[in-house]
This record gives sequence, structure tokens and C-alpha cells, in this order.
Amino acid sequence: MQRPGVTPDDRFEDLGGDSLSAVRVLVAVNERLGCDLPPDYIQRHPVLRDLAHWVDRIAGGGIRPETSVVFQREGEGCPFFFVAGIGGSVLGYRRVASGLAARHPAYGLALPSTDLAGAAVSVESIAARYAAEIRTIVPRGGRAIVVGHSFAGVVAFEVSRQLRKNGHWDPLPVVIDMPALNAPGTYRRSTARLVLDMVCNLPAWAAHEALHFQGRKFLARARGNLDRLRRSFRGLAAPAELDPRIYFGQEKLPDAYQAFLNVMYRAMLAYVPARYEGEVIVLRTRIPTLWRTTDLQMGWQNVAAGVEVRQIPGSHGDCLSEEHGEELTRVLRQCAVHFEAEARPLDVSLL
Repeated sequence: MQRPGVTPDDRFEDLGGDSLSAVRVLVAVNERLGCDLPPDYIQRHPVLRDLAHWVDRIAGGGIRPETSVVFQREGEGCPFFFVAGIGGSVLGYRRVASGLAARHPAYGLALPSTDLAGAAVSVESIAARYAAEIRTIVPRGGRAIVVGHSFAGVVAFEVSRQLRKNGHWDPLPVVIDMPALNAPGTYRRSTARLVLDMVCNLPAWAAHEALHFQGRKFLARARGNLDRLRRSFRGLAAPAELDPRIYFGQEKLPDAYQAFLNVMYRAMLAYVPARYEGEVIVLRTRIPTLWRTTDLQMGWQNVAAGVEVRQIPGSHGDCLSEEHGEELTRVLRQCAVHFEAEARPLDVSLL
């Protein structure tokens, strides 16, 4: 669909662009110019003239698309590094990062889909790239707070493990609402346990869905969750592809974007976290996902020397939003204070 009257100085979102239409634009750019860009590239360069300039340079082979995003460069406090989510974007953290005040440098770590073309993609390989990026910013012996939401929480943990193993000063992983999948010692949930967890989570989940009701997304998520439940009752293995109905409230995504998500999703399912001799902070959203484990520490106690659990407002999908971002930022600042003080080990807090 073409739109008349568009000028180079227009902004993509002012023309009605959203995240899915941005993906479609980037897929078209890749098909026509062979220019493979991170999923959030239009968000980074929202003015059409600016976007065209960078696409022209990258397509011409002059530069690679930048993967690090500098939210804030200055500050004497411990730097924060925000890890890209399963969709490859870090800009969802922008609001939270900007609230850290001038004391903390803050960076986003994204991953262009060119780096996911091979079959050997894993959480470890993604984390190795991010750890190398952090080492160019934080000198050996320095500190870093590595934050990840959902899938990115698993990557943030692995980044911290690799940094600590390679001699960097005790990084602090902050995992936002994500269990330690496949952690040694974590019980495999039976169908009965899965259903019991769902029943426990259903009232809060349903109330939140009703309060933020969006008809099409609600129906898509309902169909996706029912299909998952039916598969569990039939004893079938979970599919190795991300279900866009559950995660995005969408029946279908552009094929190239779905393929990108599937690579990341399979990497997450295959990851087995190794022992980490440091603390992990787990931030649980007040509104659970329908399938969230009722284990308060979400399995991280099986791989970390210590776990602190804190509750944050919102749901899994909106805890980074404008509505809840300020409170999340406040909690992250508190985490930094504890980490920098080193007065005592972090305590386990059961909520």
C-alpha cells in the first residue's frame, strides 16, 4: 500500500507505521537491496531521510549496521547494559534507561539478523558477542549490571556468567520475569502441575486482560493458549517455533520475521544454564503470564550462588511501558545501590 504526499522529513510513526509494518518495510529493503537490518532499525532512525541515508551506506557495503545503542554515555556509577529481547530490539528499554538519572551510563545491546543466518546460533554464541561488546566499554576489574526482559533475561544471565568466568568483576544479572529453563535440578512440570499453575494464575491474568481488552489480540492469545493446553493433555512436545498468537496476539507475522524469531526461540529452548558463582536478581511482574511457574525464584536458585526476588508492577508484556517504567527504573536504581555498596550479600526475598 502506497501513501501519497510523503516527504523525506516525515517520521515513520507519524505516517501510521507500527512495529509490524516496520518489519515489513525492513523485509522489503532486504529483498530489494540485500540489506539485512536489525528489527528496530526504523525506531532508531524514524525520519525517512535519515533512514534512507543509513540504508544507502549499509547497502553500499560502507558500514555494518550498529548494534550497540548508547542511551546515556556519561556517569560515574555502575553501567547498565540492556539486552535485546527475542525480537532483536533494545528500544523498548529506552524509557527505563533514561530514568536512571545522570549517574549511570546505559547501553542497549542488539543483534542484527545477519548474525542469525547460521545453524549454530545459541544463547552462548549470542552472549559471547554481547560480552565482547561490554569488554570494549568496561575495563577488566570493572562492574556491569546486565538487564534482560523475558528471553533476554536468559541471555543476560549467560553474558554475566561469561564475563565472570573470563575475569571481569562480578557482573550483576537482572532477569525480568523469566524462568531458568532447563536449569539442572529444576523439576519438569507435569501436565497436572502446568494446569495447576495456570489455575493459580488465571484470575489475575483474566482481570488484566479484561482491563486492557483488545478483541483481536485477546482472541488470538486465547486460541494459542488453548492449543498449548490441548498439546499438553495429549502428551505432545511443545513446537520448536514461536507462537505469535501467545506472544504478540497476532495470527501471523511476516515470514522473514517469524524465521528470525524461530531461531531465537529454538536457541532459548536448547539452552542449559551452567553454574554461576554470583547473585542473580529476579524481578517478577505482579500480573503473571498464564503459564508462569509459582516457584518464586523461578528456578534460578538451582544455578546461582544467591537469588534476590523483587516484585514489579504490570504484566510480562507491559512492565517496560510508560505506565510501569518509572517503578521499574526505581527498582533498578535500588539494585545498583546494593551492588555498588557490597556491604553484605544480597538476601533472598520471598514475596
